[in-house]
Amino acid sequence: VFYTNASLCDGIPECYDRQDECGIGCPNESHFCNFDISCHMTQISDISEEAGLLFILKREYCDGRPRSSLSTCPLGFDETNCTSRYYCHNSNKGLISIEQLFLCDGVLDCDDGSDEWESVCSRTRFYCRSKTPLSIPRERVENGARDCSDGSDECPPNSTKKSVFLSPFEMMGNTFFRVILWIMGVLSLCGNIIVFTVSVFKIRAVEMGKPLKLGFLWLLLNLSVSDGLMGIYILLLSAMGTQFSGKYCYHDAEWRSSRTCAVLGSMAVISTEVSAFTMTTMSIIRLLSVYFPLKMTSIKRAVYVVPIICSWCGGILIGTLPLADYRSGYFITSVWYPNYFNSNQDMSKADMEQLARRIIRFSNSSPTMDWFDVKSTITSVFQELQIKGEFGFFGETSVCLPRLFVKVGDTAWGYSIFIVILNFCLFTFMGIIYMKLYKKGKQRIIAGKRKSKLLIRTVSLVILPNICCWVPICTMALVSLAGVKLDNTVYVVCAGVLLPINSVLNPIIYSNIAVNFARK
Repeated sequence: VFYTNASLCDGIPECYDRQDECGIGCPNESHFCNFDISCHMTQISDISEEAGLLFILKREYCDGRPRSSLSTCPLGFDETNCTSRYYCHNSNKGLISIEQLFLCDGVLDCDDGSDEWESVCSRTRFYCRSKTPLSIPRERVENGARDCSDGSDECPPNSTKKSVFLSPFEMMGNTFFRVILWIMGVLSLCGNIIVFTVSVFKIRAVEMGKPLKLGFLWLLLNLSVSDGLMGIYILLLSAMGTQFSGKYCYHDAEWRSSRTCAVLGSMAVISTEVSAFTMTTMSIIRLLSVYFPLKMTSIKRAVYVVPIICSWCGGILIGTLPLADYRSGYFITSVWYPNYFNSNQDMSKADMEQLARRIIRFSNSSPTMDWFDVKSTITSVFQELQIKGEFGFFGETSVCLPRLFVKVGDTAWGYSIFIVILNFCLFTFMGIIYMKLYKKGKQRIIAGKRKSKLLIRTVSLVILPNICCWVPICTMALVSLAGVKLDNTVYVVCAGVLLPINSVLNPIIYSNIAVNFARK
């Protein structure tokens, strides 16, 4: 009897007479010990003698491929009860089992593909709808990169991806909210078109010697244009939501980082700011016309033309500043950067800067970098990767609205607070003006001037809707700045309903409809 070094009870016979596996109480002894010794001998390669020792050159137990050279040895006797292997579901003479290492690795190793069946691997693998590739690891699902050819890994049926407005499959997750937006968009656009058209005809028909009336008509016309922009924004956004309906998570990163989304968000800000500036101008002129009626009957054109120009210039400036590409990257919150060293393909600006700093440690580059340097440093090292987009001031939510509720230290928090405080001051100023008008109207009523009741009712119609819309927005923004965490519903109501609803109400309030209603 000859011996060689052998491992006891490892499931593979190494001794010539199998004494390392059989007859010594091994738990898996039955997997080959019941077969004739001759079967075992045929499985052992030639034995060579060198320096008085025996060496087995090759062992073929539990290698996945059945062997049988004698009629007394059943097919696959050497492949039974191999605890460290996965058994394929086929029963042919090919591969019977594979190593556990190759189970659920995305590669078909078994002849029947049973090592990659969804019923076997669903806990660790996600199966692409297109089957190209067949499956990917679960940790790569919803990471911002399309690993499946059809992108189904970014939109799985059980997706939990949600944000302030969106659900996994809808740009605006709430059906009621989607309906409200459509209604507000149609009312805003149609209402402002009507006001614009009527204002044009009235301007052409206004009598000479009535500059105050002409000035109000021009202001009303510009207000209808600015509010009409909000209607266009709402309708375009609703149309995009319809286009992405049922599959939004396929396009989330692409949409929020797109130029279209940024332009829509800019349009909403321009509309809001120009409307606020225009209404402030109208309030001042209204106040002056009440306290100085004789002087205001002969106002010059510059009194209302200059504020109109300034309103548009200021609104466009505030709305378009976040669209520019600054070297500081001031408005950038994160980057859409599919890569292989981060599980999430949406990398924050801070992570990108940290990665760039690590890179320059191994080079002679300057440690001082701006945002352009950060991007060029990373792309020059990882040339096979590509920055697909940047999430800026309007890219935080699916509806492309600016960041209103921020905390100190958040990206572009200073600019957000500037917009909130600016509007808060404008509407507070308008509130003070209309309170003075209300007080003036009260005095005239006491004096017996019944027509002054019209002034009070008009003032109420003007001030109350604007206060109800803007005071909650500004208040919640300041509360958020103080560090209080607000529920997403608060942002949806304030930014998604109260902000655009002014564009629906303003053409009614500032037109003859309000006056006629007040007279009833």
